Amino acid sequence: MNEEKNKATVRKMLAAHAVRDFETFGAELAEDAVWRYMVEDPALTGIKTWPQMLAVWKASTADVTLNGWNLTTNSIIAEGDLVAAEVVSHSKLRNGRDFCNRVVFYFVFRGDKIVEVREYVDSQHIAEAIRGH
Repeated sequence: MNEEKNKATVRKMLAAHAVRDFETFGAELAEDAVWRYMVEDPALTGIKTWPQMLAVWKASTADVTLNGWNLTTNSIIAEGDLVAAEVVSHSKLRNGRDFCNRVVFYFVFRGDKIVEVREYVDSQHIAEAIRGH
């Protein structure tokens, strides 16, 4: 396990996400990787595979935002095969609202690939900004 290498991988993935380079982002995931939204919102919660997440991201980027989900990484910490990243997502939404959500990503590595991503978001902010309630 190499904590600095894992942190660099996460930085690379988040930078790729910020410019909507999903191919680079997905290249760091193991074939059996899963994505979990850690919220109590039925529209978001659940376990998704990378192809499912890619479809969600492409649709939400096109349908919900004017300029994509722009990410700013505030901090990244690692211990063993685990990496946590504190991120702020800024976007201008198609409904005219500004979106600024604080997110924590928790990445689990197996070797040099990510096998699990847990995404903690402010689901109340999502409901208010995107859905208007």
